[in-house]
Amino acid sequence: MNAEDLVLNFKKGMANLSKTERRRAIESVRDVIRAAAFDDAAGSAYEIERCPRCGSAAVVKKGKSKNGEQRYLCRGCGRTFGMGSERILGTSKLPKETWMAYAECFVLMLPLRECARRCRVCLKTAYTMRHRLIECLSAYSPSFRVERGCGCELDETYFPESFRGNHAKGSFTMPRPSRHRGKQVHRRG
Repeated sequence: MNAEDLVLNFKKGMANLSKTERRRAIESVRDVIRAAAFDDAAGSAYEIERCPRCGSAAVVKKGKSKNGEQRYLCRGCGRTFGMGSERILGTSKLPKETWMAYAECFVLMLPLRECARRCRVCLKTAYTMRHRLIECLSAYSPSFRVERGCGCELDETYFPESFRGNHAKGSFTMPRPSRHRGKQVHRRG
């Protein structure tokens, strides 16, 4: 499911909520933001074991940042990183208050321009914030599981593969013969 589908499903669900349910939804989104960016990364005695970029275990401490956060050096790839580097919202330079204000705008389903105005950020930043927040919500939402003794029904949906673009110059090879405009797909898959 892509980000646009998540937003549409979210909007449909939020339209039917009462004021108290919306307030609880805002707090839930704020909790996800705290977990994704701030509470887990800042002020804990958590030690980095692996590099978030290459996965190497050869990581050593390398000083502190301006805000007092421990920095690390990966001996595998040679890059430095902090506690928030591996988090979805960890690389954001926006303060916590801006993210919490954006959580309220997000739950109230305000347009991007209104979100940008209320949070005092530009339109492009509001767009990026929305997509990072959607990514956080999808990462923190529970996954679908079927346990023993539970009934589940799945339907099949087939989508034709799309390999749009000019692939003549690149090293990409088509896994099937190309179709041109007006030609139909004759098989499923």
